[in-house]
Amino acid sequence: MKSIIKTVSIYGITGLIPSFILVSNLALAEGQSNSGTFTNPFKGSGTDTVPEFLDKLATFLINFGAVVVVFFVVFAGFKFVVAQGNPEKIAQAKQ
Repeated sequence: MKSIIKTVSIYGITGLIPSFILVSNLALAEGQSNSGTFTNPFKGSGTDTVPEFLDKLATFLINFGAVVVVFFVVFAGFKFVVAQGNPEKIAQAKQ
């Protein structure tokens, strides 16, 4: 179990840090205009401010999470039905 956690954390760190650097540099490069001022990246997308964007993002994540939860509940129920009283399969379904 520790090796899995170590592997996931190594890949997460080595993947996330360059991603953040790349995205931040792209955002800075695209946000600047020739006059030295920043343009609004949200303009014309239906969200004009950061709080509106965060609100839409949170709403999307909550809706997506609800779908995932329903899927896993149905999947666990399916595993209980397929177990047919077998204690080993029931233990797997509980996990």
